[in-house]
Amino acid sequence: KLLLDLAVEYEDGTRERFVSDEKWKWSVGEITWNDGWHGEDVDMRLAKPGWATAGYDDRRWKPVVPVVPPGGRLMAQMVPPIRVCETIKPAHVEEQNGVYTFTLPRLYSGWPRIETRGNRGSTITVTWGNENRGTFTLSGNGTEVYEPKFCYEAIHKIRVSGLRHPPVDGTVVARAVRTDVATVGGFECSDAYLNQLHNTVCHTQLNYTYDFPQDPTREKCGWTQDVETMLEASAWNFDMKEIYRNWFKDFREAQNSEGCVNCCAPGDFNYAHLNGPWWGGMIVWGPWHHYQYYGDLRVLEENYGSMKRFVDFMSSKAGKDGVLGWGLGDWNCPGVKTPVAMTSTAAYSFYARIISNTARLLGRKDDITTYAALSDRVRERFNDRWLDRHTGCYMGNHQTVQVLAWSLDLVVPRERRWLVLGRLVDDITTRGYHLDTGFVG
Repeated sequence: KLLLDLAVEYEDGTRERFVSDEKWKWSVGEITWNDGWHGEDVDMRLAKPGWATAGYDDRRWKPVVPVVPPGGRLMAQMVPPIRVCETIKPAHVEEQNGVYTFTLPRLYSGWPRIETRGNRGSTITVTWGNENRGTFTLSGNGTEVYEPKFCYEAIHKIRVSGLRHPPVDGTVVARAVRTDVATVGGFECSDAYLNQLHNTVCHTQLNYTYDFPQDPTREKCGWTQDVETMLEASAWNFDMKEIYRNWFKDFREAQNSEGCVNCCAPGDFNYAHLNGPWWGGMIVWGPWHHYQYYGDLRVLEENYGSMKRFVDFMSSKAGKDGVLGWGLGDWNCPGVKTPVAMTSTAAYSFYARIISNTARLLGRKDDITTYAALSDRVRERFNDRWLDRHTGCYMGNHQTVQVLAWSLDLVVPRERRWLVLGRLVDDITTRGYHLDTGFVG
């Protein structure tokens, strides 16, 4: 489907407009199959050379059929475009039984590019990434190029079979594809390990950004919890302002009538057992932290209603004592998982305070005191139930609850914060300076 409104200004200053309408035509091309998760097949014998040039004979093409447009409001794209940002040559090539394996110097997100020659009808098979594959049937008309247009994948190895001639420099390369975000920060120090770690984090962030942060390897969807684990690091390194602002719009559209937000957005992927305050609750956490980095009140104004509804949804799930037992909890913790009630109640108090602080910035006077009082009540219950005020240790001595209490300013009384931090440091030291936290911690 296509909707086009193209305004062209010529060198002499004259203007012309091209719009898609019933006068347009269509025809099949060389792409015979494609799937965003699994690959793309191309048969160059079906190509239409010159179809995009003036004077092309399109008499055999068929008329288009107007269709009912999708619902919703049409808006301009807010985020930078997705582009081919790098072309990477393989670091190593090996051959076994006619199958060539091209190994890249590191993992990239994108697709392969194959440049070759061969007889008409001969077919080359390409596999890459986790489960992508494609076939390339040649027309026999000189040098031909296979480069998928409708799929992407995290790539480390590209395997090619069916080549008529041994590969040379440039036969197979990888195209690194991502949202073309500008670099705005950097880090360098005297420790080579820390420099490499920072470089790896930045490389991962770029591989992970396709309009919004998403896994390029398997799921290819926007897990909302990735805001917490990625926004702050991203904001220091790249211009992510509009990417996250746009993603929060997807969060609002994924909010149901009760106020809950899907664990993934955009889309309808909403497994309730994979949701919780640290997933759907990013509709609260995200805009507030976006404001901390960019100072753009519009983001708080745009999302305030949804932020408030989510906290009200949490209130509907909490017990009369203020303890919230709903949620996935500290996903993928390597050791003993922190009880869900601890991580969810911590979020409940913190998010209520965010609403109060946001209300103060936006002049919503009634909400300032209402949600501040809610935050204080939940925080008191959090500490009364789980904190040993003499030792600074929360029940179970889980690293995640210690770090949440410290970082979210949940410790009451506040002078005990240093005790809480001390117990966290002790546990990390006891474990040989290793963390024992999941996604949330």
